Order: sequence, then C-alpha cells, then structure tokens
Amino acid sequence: MQPVHQLTFPGQAPQIRKGKIEPIKLNVAQRSGNKKVTLVENLELYGIDPPQLVHTVQTAVACSTAVTPLPGRNKGFQVLIQGNQIVYVAGMLQDQYGIHQKYISGLEKAPKSGKKKR
Repeated sequence: MQPVHQLTFPGQAPQIRKGKIEPIKLNVAQRSGNKKVTLVENLELYGIDPPQLVHTVQTAVACSTAVTPLPGRNKGFQVLIQGNQIVYVAGMLQDQYGIHQKYISGLEKAPKSGKKKR
C-alpha cells in the first residue's frame, strides 16, 4: 500500500492525497552583511493563505515581508520575513492555525536565549 494523508478543513470536504505530508519548513538564511531572513515553505499544504500570514506577521512583528513563487512547477510559495522570526512564526502556526509541532521542521534554528558570559 502507498502512504496517503487526509486533510480536513472547516467547511470543506476532506481531501485525500498520495504520499506523506511534507512539514512546514522554517529556515534562516544570511543575506548581505549580518542580515538574517526567515524563509517559510509548504504553507499551502495545510490550507494557510501566504498573503494573509504575511500581513499578520508584518503587523505583529513590524518587519518587512514578501511572498515569492518557488522554482519548479506548481511548487507553491515561499514567505520571506526580515530577521530571525522562527519563534514567533512557529508559535503562531501552533496557536492560531492549530498545527502540531511535529509538522513544523526547522525549530532547532531558533535563537538561543540566555545571558552571555563576560
């Protein structure tokens, strides 16, 4: 048997798709100088509208955001957020959208908190 997954969204019929469901990918990339950006992929698989998520993040964190299509055929969109915002985005995906932590990859790239030694 092939692996399949079923997605159920409120007000819609359940969707059955072939293969394993890919996790939402959170990644931090370094741009020119010491500037960091957070990249988020695979939001459409979970029924999340990228422009709506971008607007929410932009107003809550006061940062610049962008939505760009991923290379390849029908791959979806990539969300670019200024700064290392993995903690905020992961918390919002879990609290607001109800996505379990096991379906979000890249949480280990969150900034470590704590005092620095002198």
